Amino acid sequence: MDAPRVCVLILTWNTREEVLTCLKHALLADYPDYEVVVIDNASQDGTSAAVREKYPDVTLLENPTNLGYAGGNNRGLRYALEHGADYMLIINSDTVMPPDLLSKIVRVASSSDDIAAVGVKNLKMDDPSTVWAAYPELTYGRELLNVVGREQPDSPEYDVVKDVDGVSGSCMFLSRRAVEEVGLLDELFFMYHEDLDWCQRAISKGYRCVYAGTAHILHKGSSSTGMTRAGYYFLVRNAIIFARKHGNPLQFLSVLISTVLYGLRKVVKCWLKLEKRDAYSSVWRGLKDGLRQGPVPFEELGLR
Repeated sequence: MDAPRVCVLILTWNTREEVLTCLKHALLADYPDYEVVVIDNASQDGTSAAVREKYPDVTLLENPTNLGYAGGNNRGLRYALEHGADYMLIINSDTVMPPDLLSKIVRVASSSDDIAAVGVKNLKMDDPSTVWAAYPELTYGRELLNVVGREQPDSPEYDVVKDVDGVSGSCMFLSRRAVEEVGLLDELFFMYHEDLDWCQRAISKGYRCVYAGTAHILHKGSSSTGMTRAGYYFLVRNAIIFARKHGNPLQFLSVLISTVLYGLRKVVKCWLKLEKRDAYSSVWRGLKDGLRQGPVPFEELGLR
């Protein structure tokens, strides 16, 4: 039987050196039928030129503006669907994938037609004995979810294969069948929580999302934005949007109250000069824009 065709999608925004490293390892995969595609979200650091120079045979899609994680990856997903991919791997530019990653994920994903998404164990790039993240657990508490395994020593408990609420967008393996039925990523989120949103939409249609701890990637983490104004803003804004979209009234209220308390703690820390004003101002702006689903303040957040 022929191996399913996989399209590896690497989105980048001002991460030239990291995407070149990610590409180098992606092209060493031992899987027999795959294509690597780089999607550049209007980087200003020469990313596109560097990719063309070092990897001229790699497909490069250049966006005229920063479309965010959701919009940028949606362009890649459209390309993959148009070019006959059976599966699509969305993987962050600040990651390194082992040669056997695709083979291991395909083995899990193709084991059942009702699997929409597969995620893997993320290990810290600078300390592979520590888990960067395993999978998200939807709680409707502060920040909406709990990241299972975050900063924990790697151990057999993270080597399991199990159904989960969602998979991390840092390495998100999607089936063509599910993408065609569920649709693309919701671009309202721009970045953060659109991965969990897609998974919950898939689950609502009877699909499964599976964590495959038998496979892993190395992940640097937060290379494009980190916990900057944009990081604080989107985590809060999108938690509110997600809870309104998927939660019941009590769950939405839980997220709203925990976010307000989170903002108040940021205010106190700023008064005590433990954090910069950017922290609490971004939290409150995110709360306001989440409630009204307002447009993203690109210039204010430095996203242009």
